[in-house]
Amino acid sequence: MGLLLGAVATPNELPFPAALAQESLGEGKMAVVGLDGAALTDEPGGRIIRQLAPGDVLMALGRTRDGAYLQVETERKVRGWVATRSVVIFGVEMLPVVEQATPTPTATPTPAPTLTPTPTSTPTSLPPTSTPAQPSTQRPASVSSPTAMASPASATVTPTASAQGGTSLTTRSSAPLATESGVLGIVIGTGAQLYDKPEGEALVEISGAEAVTAVGRNADASWLMVRLLNGRQGWMKAADVVIFGVEELPIIAGEGEVAAEATEAPTEEATAVPAATSQAPATPMPVPAAVQATPEAVMTGVVNVTGTRLNIRSGPGTTYRIIGKAVGGETLSLTARNKAGDWLLILRDDLPNGAGWVAASLVRAEGDLDALPVSTEEFSSPASAPAPLNTPAATASPAKDAATPAVMATPSPAASPAAQPAVRTTGATGLSGKIVFQDGRGAIYVYDLARNEVRFLTNGFDPAISRDGRKVAFVRDGIYSIDIDGSNERKVYGGNQLITSPKWSPDGQWIVFSRLLGEYKCFDTEFFGCVSLKELSGRFPNIPPAILGRIFLRNAERISLPNFGLSRVNAEGKEFRDIAALDSALAPDWNEAGIVYQSKAGLEITQDTPDGDTRSVQNGHWDWDPDWAPNGGRIVYQSKEGPRWEILSINPDGSGLVYLTRPVTTLVDQLPSNVAPAFSYDGRHIVYLSNRNERNDAGPWRLWVMDADGSNQRPLPIDIEINYGFGGEQVADWGP
Repeated sequence: MGLLLGAVATPNELPFPAALAQESLGEGKMAVVGLDGAALTDEPGGRIIRQLAPGDVLMALGRTRDGAYLQVETERKVRGWVATRSVVIFGVEMLPVVEQATPTPTATPTPAPTLTPTPTSTPTSLPPTSTPAQPSTQRPASVSSPTAMASPASATVTPTASAQGGTSLTTRSSAPLATESGVLGIVIGTGAQLYDKPEGEALVEISGAEAVTAVGRNADASWLMVRLLNGRQGWMKAADVVIFGVEELPIIAGEGEVAAEATEAPTEEATAVPAATSQAPATPMPVPAAVQATPEAVMTGVVNVTGTRLNIRSGPGTTYRIIGKAVGGETLSLTARNKAGDWLLILRDDLPNGAGWVAASLVRAEGDLDALPVSTEEFSSPASAPAPLNTPAATASPAKDAATPAVMATPSPAASPAAQPAVRTTGATGLSGKIVFQDGRGAIYVYDLARNEVRFLTNGFDPAISRDGRKVAFVRDGIYSIDIDGSNERKVYGGNQLITSPKWSPDGQWIVFSRLLGEYKCFDTEFFGCVSLKELSGRFPNIPPAILGRIFLRNAERISLPNFGLSRVNAEGKEFRDIAALDSALAPDWNEAGIVYQSKAGLEITQDTPDGDTRSVQNGHWDWDPDWAPNGGRIVYQSKEGPRWEILSINPDGSGLVYLTRPVTTLVDQLPSNVAPAFSYDGRHIVYLSNRNERNDAGPWRLWVMDADGSNQRPLPIDIEINYGFGGEQVADWGP
């Protein structure tokens, strides 16, 4: 027993006397040991108790009056002091001052060895500054390991959301977190990958909570050049690192060169919500007379949906025509309401009349809605719009008017044959099979690649072709099925919820789809989007939930968002069953190996079994719309990269992540996006939607095709205008 006690607590490891520090950990701040490690001493600048490893989690209990040292407690409840400069921490000024005797001058801690970067060239130092510095116009002799700006002496930091939606922390005074060769950061709890260059090839996996040193960034700060504990250097996504002072890092351009001052980072306009991309008309549409009486918005509101879109209608009700869409997080100008207060009139230049109606329950208003004037403005009557749908989904309450593709499916089943486009002949593509695709305005087409012909098929959204190429499922007022030749159209399943994204099982006997279940609650955070405490604990498994809550959720608002789940029916619309899935389950794709789908937590795989379980493929809030190659092959999906979207490929076990699309050049007004990927029936090609034009700038949306490895990218010769609203629309599917 004596030996055991001696092993657990030697005299040098006895806890600090209680009189010298707070008793409760509840009043402390989390700190993480930096890249060079730290010395735990018995007093500020005193005798070393033990050496702390990089990445060790501490609880800071107090500080010296000058803030140079922190009193901390380790995970083993050993208390002592560390130099503030050796840890990553924010909110130092909130810690109480702990009075101590004057430190013994001779008891200087021995610092841990400094890690030397792999490159041997010496970087040119940049001058210290007390404000965020502009990129230097002088190029250093070598930039293999650029030197970051030195931080001013004292420090507090405040979490903020970056313009690109990534994870970042900016200094409010300035934190003592910069080392002589960079800025310290901590990898998020789920881990990350090191790349050879931004959007390049993955080199190695980095463990969660590992300390890294950021030595540079790209122009829009969506990627960071970092150095690992072993000295290896590469690039990481900024969203994968909790870090302060990113704006002080030098911009790395090209093959590691520090960008000149003339190299502009994207403006705030360039990083706006992608839904505005190529959608605004050349000149604003006039505001109707009734609205012109109130030219200024009374208040603003924020669209409160995620992974879907909000319909903008011509009148206050779901029977009115859809005239536009709004994306989650978009700020709307509110000018009036209907008498019941369940619909709001908004102003927006790109709408046909400069205004439209949205469901009040899906908008978070910045003021009292009762203060809005009552309006009866309509921009078309319900009678002039397509015939109302004949299922409960069509008469759903405004709370269910989030614009999933199913909700957008307003065309009447009895579409006029005269309105159907004729067969269009295209140029040869050298491809085979048939692609079914939607134009985003209610029309579905079949592209026969062998015959070089495009013909109208039916009205609806989210088309999906069966594995044998004989049938197409789609949504209108429920799930429909139609033969590929346009015959035998019938309603398969109606249900009483919003329905979207139907996909066939490999044998063609079943259809999986996403449906609105209700709402889920989460904390709206700046770092991680809308998350629960349970999800945060999954990201940081080594940090107590109570501490995580105090760090990240203290000022976060708890909100409600639409929650979608997965279900399936057979080809006749019978044998309904829910499928195990996480919150906000959307865009499923069915393969011999299971069902892949997007969720609030990222990409997941589940099974069509009564006791099915769901497992993670890729953990990313902005990883959307997966498509699985036949026979359990690779998975492609779209991911948000700053202000644009790109297409990536990954193995079902989460390994082998590869970028399939990348910007051809950054010397454009707006970088294009690539979205909605779908494998060909044989897994050799991928069809996708891109707004890349001939100048490699952002332009109109067109269907593109590439080989499965991302090579041989080219647009398909189709002249049909396509709308896309960044709501996870299932634009195209490819069958034999």
